[in-house]
Amino acid sequence: MSESPSKEVLNFDGYSEFIIATRYQQNNYPEHWHLTAEFYLIDQGEQIWRISGTTYQLHPGDVILIWPSELHEVIAGNNGEVSCIKFGCDLITRCHDINMNYLSLTKMHLIDETYPDLNRLLRESIHEVCRIHENRPVLAETRTRIKIEEMLLAICEESLRAPKESSQSAASANETYLKIKQACAYITENCDKDLSQADVAELTGFSTYYFSRVFKKYSNESFSEFLNRSRIRKAIRLLRVSDIPVTEIAFSAGFQSISNFNKVFRSTLGCSPLEYRKLYNAEHLTAPTPENSTLV
Repeated sequence: MSESPSKEVLNFDGYSEFIIATRYQQNNYPEHWHLTAEFYLIDQGEQIWRISGTTYQLHPGDVILIWPSELHEVIAGNNGEVSCIKFGCDLITRCHDINMNYLSLTKMHLIDETYPDLNRLLRESIHEVCRIHENRPVLAETRTRIKIEEMLLAICEESLRAPKESSQSAASANETYLKIKQACAYITENCDKDLSQADVAELTGFSTYYFSRVFKKYSNESFSEFLNRSRIRKAIRLLRVSDIPVTEIAFSAGFQSISNFNKVFRSTLGCSPLEYRKLYNAEHLTAPTPENSTLV
């Protein structure tokens, strides 16, 4: 029987509980996963990586993106030099519009010369974040957050890039997009309530059928998938900052049964709620406080 993929535990220092930036020589590394996102810049050497079953041949200057809970391994590191930043999913999910396009965002993995502008921005930003982390200037954490958010914005824009529409259709599409964005914000803020697709559709002024169609078009998720993801995010927040029993957390997050909560949680993060709580505690040297914590 083959061994199950291992979970990598990251110890975040006191500088920032959710960001690591480092440069090192990359060796082979077995298949594993973790709760953070990782952006790697290949500085020197040819490498071979595998992410979620897809193999990538990497060359100097390439950037590889690994999103939270994705299985990945380094098949051939060849002691090549890499610059790496690792950060919590909070930075990805706290903006409604980026969160709304999360699935499109996480389809982006290899950013090479095929995306010249994005590749250049990511290379410069990763090196800048590493310099900030090494030198620790005044307002270092804020500077780092801004850089990571700039990268996420650029990646999201590239993932959503599409042919230009006529001005009339573009205006209509923009109005629909704004309504769906408002719907996503409403779902996120009220996910612990008994929400139905018909109720949210009514708030936008769309029929349930049309709302279902355009919601899927703009978010790449169904209403129920987005609702479940919002509820899981609320549950994650409670798992991080409290000792509330898992059953109580499930109902507080909006789930109607503990079995469904456990099923959705595992399919989303690859571990059970209890395992997540243990992993989160293991990854942080100090417990988060209102002053230094960023919650999903």
